[in-house]
Amino acid sequence: MLSTPRSVLPYLLGVFLIFGGASLAKAEGDGPKPTTAAKPAQKKSSAESGHEVVTNPGNGASSGAGTRTEADDNVDADDAVSSSGGESATELTGGDEAGAESAGELDAGEIELLGQMLQATAAEESADELADRFAELQSVLPDAERFSDAEYASFKALPSMEALQFGDVLESVCPPDNRIRITNTTQIPWRWNCQLIMTLASGNKATCTGWLIGPHTVMTAGHCVYSKANGGWVKSVEVIPGMNASVKPFGSFKSTKLFSVKGWTNSSDTNYDYGAMHINANIGTKLGWYGYASLGSSELKGLNVNLAGYPGDKPFGTQWYHWGPITEVLARKIKYYIDTYGGQSGSAVYRIKNGQRHAVAVHTNGGCPNAGTRITAPVATNMANWKK
Repeated sequence: MLSTPRSVLPYLLGVFLIFGGASLAKAEGDGPKPTTAAKPAQKKSSAESGHEVVTNPGNGASSGAGTRTEADDNVDADDAVSSSGGESATELTGGDEAGAESAGELDAGEIELLGQMLQATAAEESADELADRFAELQSVLPDAERFSDAEYASFKALPSMEALQFGDVLESVCPPDNRIRITNTTQIPWRWNCQLIMTLASGNKATCTGWLIGPHTVMTAGHCVYSKANGGWVKSVEVIPGMNASVKPFGSFKSTKLFSVKGWTNSSDTNYDYGAMHINANIGTKLGWYGYASLGSSELKGLNVNLAGYPGDKPFGTQWYHWGPITEVLARKIKYYIDTYGGQSGSAVYRIKNGQRHAVAVHTNGGCPNAGTRITAPVATNMANWKK
């Protein structure tokens, strides 16, 4: 159990993202303005509503690379493949639960203190004072890092991978814009969501969102790891769990192996737009990870689902959340009215059942309703293999 002298707490409570809370300017978007369309009324907050209840300071509670591998989840299109060879996947048998949620091993007292620090309002301080505060953060969480001011400023103009892959077909904000800023990204489930910064074959950089599904495995969209229009496999990915503006509360990690499926890498079929990566540390053991499930169409239709990630129309590295119902279920896709923007491709689309979070799709594109690649039994089998 982490203990902290009472005399230090006033300093810790003054931290909000250490460098870059309230003073952040709005980042540039990823191209055209978001598509707009009317959406259904949201269910009121309740224990049975299936969405997160977010408490942020000041507004109370709101409802709201290494080697590459490709897999295949049907006869041909879902075969697992990588830059170093292929591995075929078999169909999942028995039950709809393909993977269980894990809470990780972080100490509850440590998380509470970090939450207080990250949610406090930033004060204008000198560079020396800010350096002292960051040193205090590192005394609580030794792996904490931050981008320099110059590095952070350079990320604001990065395009999203979906903008590079699909042009102006971006995720969509369906008015009214109900997205909620997550300021305490050290809590479950927000710390499972990762800012991804891809380095392309050309050396240029782009962004996506990913989510932990195991000790060293991050799930994302296929176009976040492989883009035929941009040289094929990305060269590398920087993975930052729970990123909060310029702060990397748990450090950052590098991809060591990339995964996707032949239906995406060979055919660019958006029905197979999903992928994953291994990273160079078992950070999931500490932070935990999402569960996932392959549900039947009748279970999915009308289900309330949740989505959080890193949109490009908000300050870089800030995490935003929204929720809404599934409105259409297809063989390989689901559609839902959830506000998103470029940069959120790869996010988990998840249900909450009995206090557990199970992803049912991987978010890929917009249109009001937005859409994601459905986690079918073969997709779940590949995910289970990629967790190893």
